[in-house]
Amino acid sequence: MTADTTVAASVEQLVAQFDHNDVTKSSEALRAEYAQMVSQCPVAHIDRHGGYTVMSSYEAVRTVATAATEFVSRDGVFIPASGLPRIPALEYDGSEHTVWRSLMSDLLSPNAVRDLEGMVTEVVDRQIDSFAKNASADLAGEFAEPIPAIVIGRFVGLSHEESLINRELASAAFAAIGTTKFDAAMSAFASYTLARLHERKQSHRGDFLSELASGNYKGIDIDDGTAVQLFVALLLGGHHSTASGISGLVKHILENGSAKAAVVEDKRTLLRAIDESLRLTTPLQLFARTATTPCPVVGHDINAGQRVMLNYAAANRDPEQFENPNNLDLGRRRNPHLAFGVGPHQCIGQHLARLEMRVALTRLLHRLPDVRLGGDVETSGLVAGNLMVITSMPVSFTPEQN
Repeated sequence: MTADTTVAASVEQLVAQFDHNDVTKSSEALRAEYAQMVSQCPVAHIDRHGGYTVMSSYEAVRTVATAATEFVSRDGVFIPASGLPRIPALEYDGSEHTVWRSLMSDLLSPNAVRDLEGMVTEVVDRQIDSFAKNASADLAGEFAEPIPAIVIGRFVGLSHEESLINRELASAAFAAIGTTKFDAAMSAFASYTLARLHERKQSHRGDFLSELASGNYKGIDIDDGTAVQLFVALLLGGHHSTASGISGLVKHILENGSAKAAVVEDKRTLLRAIDESLRLTTPLQLFARTATTPCPVVGHDINAGQRVMLNYAAANRDPEQFENPNNLDLGRRRNPHLAFGVGPHQCIGQHLARLEMRVALTRLLHRLPDVRLGGDVETSGLVAGNLMVITSMPVSFTPEQN
């Protein structure tokens, strides 16, 4: 058997075994597959789930993501379809996308997000309060996971307690994607959202929910279905993904003593650490597009109507783009990672996510300066065919005194 034949056989086997919806695959196995696909088949056709082409190299992913006319999102960004309401602005194109994005752009602009730092700090400190006197904690479940959901809830006008309830309902709905439990879980989430909206119709409170309850926001008619769509968009982009970003950052810093000291001493190093951690973690890993016209992508012909999958996680560790791609490099000055996407659909909530990551790590290290890993960090495979999260991160520390 020649070397070329051996490579062809290994590529065929790799393509045959790739399934982003296989919940039995560990994070280690998935990342190994990603690395193989980047090096051996950066553009590969997958037969399952109706057939699609997965893009894994940095060049291929960026090429498709920035070609918004040739590759559209309106057919859905999940393969197979998730059952979620159509997600604004993620699953819209052209002028519709522009309208939806403009609706959220002022809310999540850099200036608007800066005004949220006090609230985010309050949420983070309140979460640290819940375990700071215990000498140990699991930072995945007790710290990283609750913070973004509470922040999003407070951001739209929910109380702390309401935000916790909303978090549980949203988590249940997301975890149920692709199962028989999804319809009931999604209905429960929608019912709770609409109940809070209808309360605002009776009593305007000057928050985002009240603006939606008025029936028109920035010239866009808002009915119950539209309001639920917006909440799904905010929570999909702002809850689980940001929780994964926070836990990934904390893990990378606690695993590296010199990095921990560096981010405490220098804010610029902290900001580089956030980008490096996002590159390595890439919380939301895979999004689909549909080709509108025949076109080549890095030497491969894509047909009109063909479904393609962008593997952002694989692209973020492509050695052709990033030197030492699997290492946390706080000296990496240029870091064009794709953790927030790229092109017209680049994540509009990235400024809020970065703020939450920065405040979470800063407050944790300030209040518990000797915090250290106390056991193995456990990471999930792909949840709902898209999200990779740290499920357990035990730590120990000197308890805070009254």
